[in-house]
Amino acid sequence: MASSIHLALVHGEPGAFTAKVAPVDDVVGQILAKITDATTGYMSLAPNDKVAVMVNSLGATPLMELYVAARAARLWLHAHGLNPVRVYVGSFMTALDMTGLSITLCKIDQLRLARLDGPVGAPAWPAVARTPSVPAPVPVDTTGTSSLDPVALKKLEMLDSGLRPAPPETVTGKTVMVGTSDIMPVLTLC
Repeated sequence: MASSIHLALVHGEPGAFTAKVAPVDDVVGQILAKITDATTGYMSLAPNDKVAVMVNSLGATPLMELYVAARAARLWLHAHGLNPVRVYVGSFMTALDMTGLSITLCKIDQLRLARLDGPVGAPAWPAVARTPSVPAPVPVDTTGTSSLDPVALKKLEMLDSGLRPAPPETVTGKTVMVGTSDIMPVLTLC
């Protein structure tokens, strides 16, 4: 296994700098620090600037790994006072089966945001969620004539009021399986 990686490279050429193999949060941080460093001249950013970030597979990097890198990018940008208003993840520009990823950062104003959000026919360009998803409330029977079993109704009310995502570090396949097995009997009653 390699002990170092090349950063800021193009098509297998030597990178702009070499770093030790490190956790993804550290590698993404090094990349973003280089992009946002005012001395390099890449970008001039001020606190609270809106940015769009693209995490791109170079061809052989799985989508799951890209999402891990995208999460690291969002956290790094927030920690450095920037506002990532759009995050794109996927295979946008690849080099056949090259391993690795690229990160693109773009300062966003209203005009650029409108262009990014505009309709497009390119199959590789993702549809972007522009509003937060808000679950619809479970209707509660106020007439007292519910055809639902009172226990099932109580479970639905609990789902509506208490179901919140678990912290990422606590979610496992077993958590999902148990959660699903708890919810499915209730949902089949609806």
